Amino acid sequence: MKKISIASLLSVAFAATSTQAAIVAFEAEIATTLGSNFTVASSIAGSSGSYLSSAGTVGSNSPGSAAAIASYSVNLAAGTYDLYARFYIGPGDASDDSFYAGVGFGTKSPTSDADWYHVNQLGATKNSFTDPDGFEITNQTWVWLNLTDTTTEVENVGSYVSTGGSEIFQYGHREDGFLIDAFAFVTGTETPTVANLDAAVATIPEPSAVLLGSLGMLPLLRRRR
Repeated sequence: MKKISIASLLSVAFAATSTQAAIVAFEAEIATTLGSNFTVASSIAGSSGSYLSSAGTVGSNSPGSAAAIASYSVNLAAGTYDLYARFYIGPGDASDDSFYAGVGFGTKSPTSDADWYHVNQLGATKNSFTDPDGFEITNQTWVWLNLTDTTTEVENVGSYVSTGGSEIFQYGHREDGFLIDAFAFVTGTETPTVANLDAAVATIPEPSAVLLGSLGMLPLLRRRR
């Protein structure tokens, strides 16, 4: 399933603010290409009333096929970014707490382990992680996490470096109890709050709104000390 027109709309939306905003956020379910293993599910818990779920468990160090990959076109100013994600760990805990993120920007090989960060054991019984506000994340709750600054059991997510312009980011599902709602790229010198991240996602307009108006300014962020 492809939504190419949505990708172009997102590029227009973010181009208006990418040189000013430290957060570039986007919904997980709005992808330029969505693998066949994914389903867009409706829920008031999703930041726009929906989120992305997946079928089956991959269980290796790379997605294995295009069916398990979602691709996004993101317009960024030149710089170095941390990757944040809003997700939900299901009742399976250690069986519902992993995913893949492409190493850097660009199109990745589904079967190349070197192309993917294997992020695992985010569940509460395995580790203790805190959200951007300093609260410990728990299972079966929607949470934001800075993946670049998080040390996980298998592999850490690195920084993402953009030369400016349209970049391809790819996400791969690994366990069916791990639900994903949104992503955000945040300049590495900034530390957003949960409210900042939620507001950044909320500024994503419907397609008609992109054509009729411009995005407002994102909330200010507090600087790292």
